[in-house]
Amino acid sequence: GMTDAQIFWVDAPVPGRLAVLSRPRDGSHFSALKAAGIDMLVSMLEPDEADEVGLGGAAQICDQAGIDFVSVPVTDHGVPSSFEVVEQAVDVVPDALAAVQGVRA
Repeated sequence: GMTDAQIFWVDAPVPGRLAVLSRPRDGSHFSALKAAGIDMLVSMLEPDEADEVGLGGAAQICDQAGIDFVSVPVTDHGVPSSFEVVEQAVDVVPDALAAVQGVRA
């Protein structure tokens, strides 16, 4: 429905597949993301921004849904264009993957 997070799959030079998401409205969306094939979420929100929009507990919710959660705050305080979002994601994803693999090793 309209309340679901929108998932946009992106063709990007990163391992696996990259999707850019609209912000999940609440915790119930995370299991839907997992079902859609997303097993890692990289949040570009600042911690206080995440709290403001009700995603302060995202790491815990992701954990329950079986999704790796990585926070990579991007301080731009503007609304980036979709192209900029993808560029930022491509920048941070390899580091995020390395961080998660380091945790698992």
